[in-house]
Amino acid sequence: MSIKKIFVPVALISTLWVATTAYIGSTTEKHLNNYINKSNKIYENSGMKMSLISFDKGFVSSQAKLSVDIVDSEIKKELLTFLKLPIIINYEIENGPILAKNGLAIGASRIHSTININELLTKNKELKEFIKEDIIVDTTMLINFNNEVEYNSKSKQIIANIDNDIYTIAPLKVKGKMDMQTFIGKLNLVSKSIQGDLANKGKVKLENITLNADITKFFDNGFYLGTFDFNVDKFNVTNPNFPQEIKNAKVKMFMKLDQNSSDTVDMNLGMNLNIGETKLPNQYNFAKELSFSYGINGGKLTAWLSFQKSMKEIQQQQTNIIQKLSLVKTREEQMKVFEELREAQLEIQ
Repeated sequence: MSIKKIFVPVALISTLWVATTAYIGSTTEKHLNNYINKSNKIYENSGMKMSLISFDKGFVSSQAKLSVDIVDSEIKKELLTFLKLPIIINYEIENGPILAKNGLAIGASRIHSTININELLTKNKELKEFIKEDIIVDTTMLINFNNEVEYNSKSKQIIANIDNDIYTIAPLKVKGKMDMQTFIGKLNLVSKSIQGDLANKGKVKLENITLNADITKFFDNGFYLGTFDFNVDKFNVTNPNFPQEIKNAKVKMFMKLDQNSSDTVDMNLGMNLNIGETKLPNQYNFAKELSFSYGINGGKLTAWLSFQKSMKEIQQQQTNIIQKLSLVKTREEQMKVFEELREAQLEIQ
């Protein structure tokens, strides 16, 4: 085979790769802006706002800075007592179509970020008193050519000393896939174990904690349809202060919201508790497995959307009232705030 026959296809492939990479590098910013705009519509009633501070486009890679801030002045004032605002997230972006920096893959782009939770807190020194190591979360997002993002997040193991009780939380792993326009997608969250070694020689251990979510529809006000499952495969408790040892118990909870017609929604909730090998007195053997379920079928979609909006307004109202407690100086003023809170509770009922 002649050099010319080899050179021509290689040159064409190289030209195509250069053109595709340059194009993809310019579309990643569009993807991020679409995601931010959609998120801001969902969270606008919560007083939170996201914005793209900068996007430095390169040929093979790009960098971006994202800001998460609170626009409600009263809420922000309260949060600033323990949280640094705005939160700045730095993104390292690898431009496709061929992604090779962190393992070979094909896609529009791959985005990586690392967040140190400790650095976001104003009282980091106080946190260090009972959690010695920084809480770091690494996230990788792969944007494919169908406007979908596949994401993986992982935290480091967390060891906390709380009043001489030592709690060890295994690395938390989150993975999923989501459409960047509709927010429809699936999520899986898992932690291998959460263990507590108590100062009184007792032990608490939860194993294989999982949360699975399948979002089938997302509305702009934050209301969504889908299925959620939460499971704890094993739950063990031994405590000298309690006569009963819990051994290999299991916990399952689920929620399903489904649109059964153009204007109605079904909601189903449930929980199952199996006490496993826990020994109970004979008269309580009926309690070895307990189940609970509840459903509301045929509820109007417009009513659910209104309910979601009302709940956000109620939450905001309660937050504003509670914030007043930090400003009052006399007991008389304090009692007036409590009365306002009581009236708000009655209004909710």
